[in-house]
Amino acid sequence: MAKIIQVRFAQLILLAVSLPFFSLTICIVAAMILHWEETTGTHCKVHNYLPSISSAVGVGTPERYIWRIGIGLHSFLRFTIAYLYYQFYQEGLPKDSSYMSTLVKVTIATHVIENSCLLLMTFISSTENYELHKFSFIGFFAFAMIYMLLTCFLFIKLGRIRYSQKNAYSCRLKVILFVMKIVFFFFCMYFFWRHNKYCETGIYSLFAFFEYCVVLMNIMFHGTAIYDFKDTIIEIPVQSIAYSGTKVQLWDA
Repeated sequence: MAKIIQVRFAQLILLAVSLPFFSLTICIVAAMILHWEETTGTHCKVHNYLPSISSAVGVGTPERYIWRIGIGLHSFLRFTIAYLYYQFYQEGLPKDSSYMSTLVKVTIATHVIENSCLLLMTFISSTENYELHKFSFIGFFAFAMIYMLLTCFLFIKLGRIRYSQKNAYSCRLKVILFVMKIVFFFFCMYFFWRHNKYCETGIYSLFAFFEYCVVLMNIMFHGTAIYDFKDTIIEIPVQSIAYSGTKVQLWDA
């Protein structure tokens, strides 16, 4: 009989959110040390103190490769999380609710598209294909916002049907992070506009800082899956290295 290795899925989710976080942190630090002038310079020719994310991960090496490796490795886990969320919602759906069933499918589709756009944006830089990079960035941001909105709605709606303390806490976190992301996004756009309008010293750095905050809220939002799947176990037979697994118990009684 094959030996079974049990892995808590929450640990894999932690890995999935840690990869982009640490990859981005390393890239920002490396860009400031290795490519200060290239990553903080702007058309205004004023002093800035932080690189934008696109500059930090796309201008120099090894930053470009660190970011691509981190995003590439985390993406497989993101697609797996999307599949498990589909099961998650199916267990909480009310019977004979075609509207909610369709909404679940749309939510999962936005999750998959968001991650696909992130992959495309990561591996095709603006210098290689500006138009494709631009549209993949717009797609990533738009579908990320739609996914967060739909996820909050589903948790609020389904939580009323299958309430538990765990699900209520996860829902509250998701709503807070979503609202904070919107607030940080408006700060980000304000400082970007102000930088281009007035070319003030340090304003582009404030734009970069709030850009970091927007990305951090996105990572933390996906990280709330740790609470949703904290009791989920993946069982791996050593001989076949195939996924089997316990029944995913998601909505507590």
